[in-house]
Amino acid sequence: MQKLYLGVLDKEFEPLDTASKTPYLLEKLGSDLPTVRLWALEKLQRYSAESAASLRDKLLALLSDENRLVRLATAKVLSTMSALNPAERLLGRYKEEADPQVAMAIFEALGEACFFAFSPGSKITLPAEVKTETLQIADSYTAKEDPEIAKKGAEVLRKLLELDGLTPRRHNIILGPY
Repeated sequence: MQKLYLGVLDKEFEPLDTASKTPYLLEKLGSDLPTVRLWALEKLQRYSAESAASLRDKLLALLSDENRLVRLATAKVLSTMSALNPAERLLGRYKEEADPQVAMAIFEALGEACFFAFSPGSKITLPAEVKTETLQIADSYTAKEDPEIAKKGAEVLRKLLELDGLTPRRHNIILGPY
């Protein structure tokens, strides 16, 4: 039954014009059913939605969803929508998240959001403390024994340190050879 309903949602969504897709997805993101919220999040990952304030608010609210999979999918969507300026909320939610997989996805989205916000030409203004705390979290991940976790921490460190003008040669001095 669930598969049938999601198929109906697909058939309703696909023919919509670009201007109608964001409001449709916003409506579905507010569903009482986690499966429908997940469906809408998947569409957002594939479809370039406009950066409406209402979309930002809805996505940031879904970071605290009771459903673990919805929180995880939301973090993944936000990692591709840094223009929505989610860094401060991502950092706050990261500190509260108990699930390690969801926390890692939130951290990755936080790294992207900080990179975007602190990049030259960005119109987003973030307190420097957000970047500092993100660097500290990234550093803690680089100390983990799991190589995949350490790699994700190192990637965020690299991105944010490059923004400060550190070149790969200077990284060698700080982080050791690659």
